[in-house]
Parts: sequence; structure tokens; C-alpha cells
Amino acid sequence: MRFDLTVDAFGYTLLQHKLSLSYLPVLIDVNELTNNYLENKHLSKYTISTSGHKDEIAKQISSEIDIISIRPDSISFYVSNVIEKMIRVHPVIKVHLAKEYILQKSPIVNPGTILVRGPQEILDTLQFINTKLIEINNLSQSVEKKIGLALLPLLKSDVAEVKVQIAVEQFTEVKFDIPVLILNQPDSLIIKTFPAKVKVSGRVGLSQYNKLINSNFRAVADYSHRSGIQSKLAVILDRVPETVLSVDYFPKEVEYIIERKE
Repeated sequence: MRFDLTVDAFGYTLLQHKLSLSYLPVLIDVNELTNNYLENKHLSKYTISTSGHKDEIAKQISSEIDIISIRPDSISFYVSNVIEKMIRVHPVIKVHLAKEYILQKSPIVNPGTILVRGPQEILDTLQFINTKLIEINNLSQSVEKKIGLALLPLLKSDVAEVKVQIAVEQFTEVKFDIPVLILNQPDSLIIKTFPAKVKVSGRVGLSQYNKLINSNFRAVADYSHRSGIQSKLAVILDRVPETVLSVDYFPKEVEYIIERKE
């Protein structure tokens, strides 16, 4: 903050102090100016009249200069308890992968949480600290990068940067024939769909390819959602491994017939 002062002094005194006053900070003891009112207090905002404290400010400038007026005539500031809290670090990443490559797993941040100091009002609701943006183009091999933190104003931490590991690998296509499971089928009926299976396709990293089996997927058709107008049931994939990307399946609807149990 900058103060504009109207002062009374000899011309030589003003010239002598002109240069030094341009860079001289005025230190204000908030508790002293408020008669220690702020000690052990928790206030969101407080305002001090500068005009009422000309003498305290003048002592820091020069005994040869009298202050006539100060602008602004008041200053406002926010007051809060300072606390410490462990906060999760969230990596902000923009990665453009090379052709036929995918992320092997979610990026890993080390350390994943950091100790942050700051106003209680901010830290009580803060869920994570973002890193600065990481942008990588045509990525075809795993990398580890150091990146700074995007700390909010008034927050401090002894940790200035974190390591972010980004693991990538080549992918391959996968295809499975998954049987359609009928939900909400009455006990007295047998529902048969045509076709009985849907064809599922997707992409998976080479490290996960041999771990996939048919039972990792589930395709369902809900009999209770049938329409009297249409003779088809909608098919939904309600279970898909997280490692499989760009999942698609066909058909999205199946015809069905109803048989009564004997």
C-alpha cells in the first residue's frame, strides 16, 4: 500500500528527504495502533484510521517534517488465525500421446500431500493444491518431471516443487463376446435374446492384455424397461475394467422372445 502525504517543512528538508521517502517503508504495528484489540481475536476484516495515527507514522519519517494529512484516510485488512494442514497435491497435466500409446496408470505425485500454512478460513475448505501446468507433446515413453506448486495467495509451504511420474505404454485392440444378462426377469418366464451375446471392443495397454477375461465385462438388458410398442431391449455395459479404453459394443439393442417355464 502507498500513502500520499501532505506535509509542512523547510524546502531544504523536503529536498533532503524526497529520495529516501520514496523507498522508505512505513511499519505499522496493528496491535499497537488498535490498543492491542486484535490480540487473540479472530476477525474477518478490520479498518484503521490513518489520520488518527499521524504522530506514530511521522516518527518513522522525520522529526523535521509535520504531517498535515494522509491519503487514504483509512486502511482495511483481513485477519485470520494461521493454521497448518496436510493438503493433497493434484497434478495439472495436458499430455498428447504418440500414436498407439496410452497412459499405463494415473500420474503419480511425490510427495502426494504437503504441509501448508495459511488463514484458517482458506485451509478449512481447501481440498487440494494444484501443480503448475505440465504440457507434453507426442509422449511415447514414461517420464518424471519436477513441477512447482500453484499455491493460492496467503498460503505457504516448505515444499516448493513435487515430482510427477507419467507412465505410458503401447496399446493393443481387444475383442470379446459377452453374454447378455436379463435383469428383473419374472420367475415364471424365460427370456431369450437374439443375439444372445454382444461384441465388445476396446484398447488396453500391453501390460494388461493377458489379464483380461470375459467375466471382467457384463452386458445387461432390463426386462422391466421393455416397451409394449417395441420388441427389443436396450443393452448396457454396466461393468468394464478401468484399464480398457475407448470401449464400444454392438448391438445396442437385442430382440427377445418369452417362454413360460413348465
